[in-house]
Amino acid sequence: MINDDEIVFTLAELISFGHAYKYTDEVIMKRISYSSYFTSVENNKDNPVLYIDTRSLIDSVYQDVNAAYDKIKVYKESLWLGELYLKIQRKTKMTFEAIFLYLPLNKGYEMFPVYHEMDYSQGVDYFIELVQKQSILSIVMKKKKLSVEEVSKASELSYQMISALKTRKKDIKKVAAFNLLLLADYIGVKPETLVRVFL
Repeated sequence: MINDDEIVFTLAELISFGHAYKYTDEVIMKRISYSSYFTSVENNKDNPVLYIDTRSLIDSVYQDVNAAYDKIKVYKESLWLGELYLKIQRKTKMTFEAIFLYLPLNKGYEMFPVYHEMDYSQGVDYFIELVQKQSILSIVMKKKKLSVEEVSKASELSYQMISALKTRKKDIKKVAAFNLLLLADYIGVKPETLVRVFL
């Protein structure tokens, strides 16, 4: 069984490796979010998808890099952030994709100077405050400059429904599966990212 310390270190390695090889934060976050390893962590599997070594995992996440994996420098900020992200995930049960949408890497690094000497629970509390302020749908629509009308047409949900989901006046968990899939596909997130929200 893989313990949380190993998962934290793996996350820190992937973040550090991505930065060392000049990937953008967006690419790093997307690749981690969609990796089978972290999907199994999200689903509380006793044994996340196992890899023989770090190289196998890095190969699966960063397929387009040929590098010397034995020389990964893990930055202390990445290690701290990996710990914070896993604690958030354990507390909220949200997907890593959702966590990264609320607290992207650059914002996490901005927190480091102040929060790294505090108990992690304060970072988790800060994250929960972010979640309470706006929905995932609202974040993604703003980021991608999508209008309510565009999302409404693509998801086959009414303008009023999208507007209500965006502001959380309606519970997204009550949206029919077909429409949820259309909505998630159109805005470019996993369906579970929309429905696993800690409130």
